[in-house]
Amino acid sequence: MKVGDLVFNSYHNILRFGTIQRKRIDQNGWAYFKVNWHCDNTYERAMSTRERLCGKDYRLHEYRKDQIKPVSKNILSKVLQQHEVVASPSNKLGAAGLCAPSARFDVI
Repeated sequence: MKVGDLVFNSYHNILRFGTIQRKRIDQNGWAYFKVNWHCDNTYERAMSTRERLCGKDYRLHEYRKDQIKPVSKNILSKVLQQHEVVASPSNKLGAAGLCAPSARFDVI
């Protein structure tokens, strides 16, 4: 991973996306990254609540290489396009659906 790459992180099921701003290698050979997170309000609210409850700021300011993963903008775009197709009202199941009740009591 390098400066400018799009990455993601999952913190307690909060999916976060950001751009790498800086990279450094520590004395043990680990790569650490400073990330500019995008649309990160949910994470910030969670961390503010944790800080208020515990009296300590647990936010990370650098992320070790194994804490973030690269994400392809192209793949992410394709996923969103496919979601729009699947989620469109014309693709919804009819009133019968897949789990329509049966008039027969022996059929579940």
